[in-house]
Amino acid sequence: MKKAKKTVLLAASACVVLGLIIVTAGFAALDFDIAKLNPVRLTEHSYPVKETFDSILIESGQCNVCLLPSADGSCEVVCRAAENLSSHVSVKDGVLTVQESDERAWYEHLLGGWERMRLEIMLPQSAYQSLTITSASGDVQVPEGFRFANAQITTASGGVSFLAEVEGTLSVQTTSGDISAAKAQPQNLQLTTASGRIALDRIISTGALRAESVSGDVILQGCDADSLHIQTVSGSISGTLLSQKAFETTTASGSVRVPSGGSGGRCEAETVSGDIALYLSGEQER
Repeated sequence: MKKAKKTVLLAASACVVLGLIIVTAGFAALDFDIAKLNPVRLTEHSYPVKETFDSILIESGQCNVCLLPSADGSCEVVCRAAENLSSHVSVKDGVLTVQESDERAWYEHLLGGWERMRLEIMLPQSAYQSLTITSASGDVQVPEGFRFANAQITTASGGVSFLAEVEGTLSVQTTSGDISAAKAQPQNLQLTTASGRIALDRIISTGALRAESVSGDVILQGCDADSLHIQTVSGSISGTLLSQKAFETTTASGSVRVPSGGSGGRCEAETVSGDIALYLSGEQER
């Protein structure tokens, strides 16, 4: 019995050693470049834009979308994506339109890859009238340094990071991605996600602020608005506001901590199973 057990262990050890030799030989054949194992080959295409525009419309499928300031004052769209996936870029009636064109066969969508496809828009100006971005599964990044009259972003499974200024309405909607926004002062703010988290930092709205999530938390740091409506089902609501509010809170099984005897604009905070903890900026939690 002991001899048979010893034979099995020796055989198993030999298989392990043989496997390591095969893996090492395979990596050596690839010059130890792990990127060559990626089943999806990415190519980069550049599209210079000569026409002037004051509005932006982007329709993307799987690419991460990122707006960037131009280094030389020119506009350029750079798409780093899988083969047979490109972008159509045009300017008409003052609108820069970038549309993703996916000509891959159905089975090519099944191939995974660890390097995310990326769509970068280098913008020559800092101020624009409108920004509209629609994405299926990519993340969206709008950095600080830009200003829009209105902005609308919709994505299915990607996250959204918005740091630009908005004068009118800022609307962000995603199904399963997180939403983060900072330093904007829109007249109205509408944020909606199903399973993602909403995080707001120094957002001041002169009108209404609405933040709704199904299973994610809603966090506000140094935010304010004439009226606030914050709703989540299983997530918690927490953070700090800059001015006193007339709080209206609803929760089924969670705890509630808000300033008492408040006046001012209305702040509605609703959750089913999460906690509610809102304070005035500078207050210490008790």
